[in-house]
Amino acid sequence: MIDLVTAENRHLFKPQLQQMWRQRHYVFIEKFGWDLNSSEGMEIDEFDTVETKYLIATLDDKNVAGSVRLLPTTQPHLMSEIFPHLCNGVVPTGPDIWEVSRHYNMPPRADQRPRVGGEIMAGLLEFGLLFGIERFTLVSNMFLMPRVLAAGWDVTPLGLPVDYQGEAIIALSVSVTPAGLQALRHKRGISGPVIRYERSAVAA
Repeated sequence: MIDLVTAENRHLFKPQLQQMWRQRHYVFIEKFGWDLNSSEGMEIDEFDTVETKYLIATLDDKNVAGSVRLLPTTQPHLMSEIFPHLCNGVVPTGPDIWEVSRHYNMPPRADQRPRVGGEIMAGLLEFGLLFGIERFTLVSNMFLMPRVLAAGWDVTPLGLPVDYQGEAIIALSVSVTPAGLQALRHKRGISGPVIRYERSAVAA
C-alpha cells in the first residue's frame, strides 16, 4: 500500500519518514552523486516542511520501499526556486498544480520494483484526483524519460533539456485525469485504489 503522510498524521509515521530520508540520502547523494544537503545520513532540504505531503510505499507496513514528495506550487518549490530556467516562460503555478520531487523506488528485491513503482505512480494520480489537481510538474533526468513515458502519463515538456551537475535534466508537466489513472492501473495490473490515509490509529 501507499500511505499518504500529511501535517495531520505525520506524527504516526516518524520511523517511516526517517527511513525515507535515509534512503533518499543513499539514492540521490551516494548513488546519483547529487550535491545536496544532508545531516546524520538523511537527505532533507528546505522543501521538507511540516506542511509537505508524501506518498510512502511500504511492503509490510514497516519497511519503506519507495516514496515521492508533493509540494503545492502556490508556495516555494524546487522548480520556482532552483530550476525556473528549465521552463520556456514562467514556471506553472496555481492551486490546481502541484510539484512532484524526490521520487525513488527501492524495494529489497529487484522483482518487487515493478509493483512498487506502479503503485507509487497510481498513488500520484489518485492523490491528484482526490485533491482536485489538474497537473503535476517535475524535473526529470533525461535517462528516466523512457520510464516516464512507459508509465502512460500524458507528459508535456516545459522546456529543452539542460545540463545540471553533469546530467541532462528537463522540466515536465503531467496531466491528471481519471482516464490516465484507469489506463495506468490496467497497464500495471492494479485492481483498485492504492492510497491509505491513517488519521488516528497508530501506523504499524
